[in-house]
Amino acid sequence: MVSLLYGGDLRDRMLKIGEVINQCIKNGPNKGWWNGPDYGQFYEAGFRPLNGEGSKHEAFSGDSTLNGPVARIFPSRSDGTIDCAGGYRGSGARMSDCRSIVQDQTPNENAEFCTSSPDKACIRHGKTLNAKGEVLSSWCVIKEYYSCAFVIADKDPRFGGGLTGHSCISGQNLVDMSIKGAEQCDRYSPGTAVAAGPVRSFGVPAQALCLVSKDHPEVCAVH
Repeated sequence: MVSLLYGGDLRDRMLKIGEVINQCIKNGPNKGWWNGPDYGQFYEAGFRPLNGEGSKHEAFSGDSTLNGPVARIFPSRSDGTIDCAGGYRGSGARMSDCRSIVQDQTPNENAEFCTSSPDKACIRHGKTLNAKGEVLSSWCVIKEYYSCAFVIADKDPRFGGGLTGHSCISGQNLVDMSIKGAEQCDRYSPGTAVAAGPVRSFGVPAQALCLVSKDHPEVCAVH
């Protein structure tokens, strides 16, 4: 097995990647694995159809680029202040797309969007882990438009404080975050926007609302 832990110069790491690929060609099943920087994280190298049956993503266009793991984003304040950032390693969305999430079809302000039944309520959903492999929060894509996904992150119940691991927002919350986030963070486009949601546990945010790339909803998290 080839180890590609961070170390050595770029040329050395590229040679090791080449070694993985050569082993895949000779021995099959046309893929190999190496260790990533975080606990329990692995990368895969090898060959498979990009746009064919068995692909693990939507079809790539001719100018698409594959990117590595991306950094998580967390709300920095509990008052709903929106934090903007650039789209590191493909995590960002075009803010015009984020605005269009609600401009094309404005939801009723009294509507509710909940994460309690993720298989039904979420376009996609998953868990965010820390470096030790412990669950920090869960994420749920509730709306998306072209490059942009509106994501709700819920703090995991293991932190106590009556947390349930799921939550709701109103249609007005959705509209406010989509429009204000897109306006405030437009200068970073493609970029990300994150704010603490209305759900609290002992005064501490238990929910994050994010505008991110639909390819990387997992970056949305809450401490």
